[in-house]
Amino acid sequence: MRVRSRHELTTIVMAAVLLASFGGAVRAQVAGPPDPDNPPPLYLINGLAPSKGDNVVLRWDEELLQAIRANPAGTGPTITARALGVAHTAMFDAWAPYDAWAVGTRYGKSLRRPATERTLENKNKAISFAAYAALVDLFPSRQNDFALQMKELGYATDGSDTSMPATIGTMVAKAVTDFRHKDGSNQLGGYADTTGYQPVNTPDQVIDRWRWQPLRVPLGTGNPQRALTPQWAEVVPFGLSSQFGRDVPGRARSRQRGNSLDDDVKLFFTLGNALMDASIAAWAWKFKIDCVRPITGIREQFRGQTIVSWLGPYMGYGPVKGRAGSPTRS
Repeated sequence: MRVRSRHELTTIVMAAVLLASFGGAVRAQVAGPPDPDNPPPLYLINGLAPSKGDNVVLRWDEELLQAIRANPAGTGPTITARALGVAHTAMFDAWAPYDAWAVGTRYGKSLRRPATERTLENKNKAISFAAYAALVDLFPSRQNDFALQMKELGYATDGSDTSMPATIGTMVAKAVTDFRHKDGSNQLGGYADTTGYQPVNTPDQVIDRWRWQPLRVPLGTGNPQRALTPQWAEVVPFGLSSQFGRDVPGRARSRQRGNSLDDDVKLFFTLGNALMDASIAAWAWKFKIDCVRPITGIREQFRGQTIVSWLGPYMGYGPVKGRAGSPTRS
């Protein structure tokens, strides 16, 4: 048996310590099969479409948008805006320990990693594990799709990766989602109304022409609408001092400017939380004022009259029944 030199032994000991510090799970990152983008974007800006060359923030943003497109009836403006805020807060909090100055929203500076660990590889992994955990919490029915994205990036979702970046990403995502479970949105209750709001008007009768009226969708014949998330004024905002303060767009711009990962994790953290706070402010005023919607006001104003209005695409203008909002000839 060969006697090893002191230098060799020192190298072996340092490698063992490094392995232990990463939970004994330093793994080779091997990209898996492509994750299909489904449902795909409806409209693309020429030359700025999503691509596999995007950084991980943009790639997870696409996963979030796919989940929203797959369930339009279960999201809407408020839930979508909150999801953007939650997911990008988790990504920011996972990236922050690998930056010299950033402070996470849940753990502050306590997870700061040494300069030698602030690599792009570690940032990518921490952000991806955080995004995966946050998105599974927000859209559990899409877990298999999110797992495909992780597999494409070369990351495991079976808990076998106990490296420091994976641990940080999972841990901060749990802290963010645990906090948001109690933020007043009623996520765990399917975002059902917790205020008992009842509109003054019904889909078939206008009692107060200055108040909001639920409609039937399709118009006049379908099921009555229900008010979307009247409880949103109670949601804990990120930066608003008051839900009734002043109301406060990005991914294509990032590609146009050639943003780095560090640029995008900060950009979309700020944008996502701004959108969430804007939804809180807008919905707070929406249900505080409970004002008439334009279609109700127009129909009530011109009830019993025939007016000249637009008849539809390529049909020009002509007589329309004011109350029904449909051409007289139909």
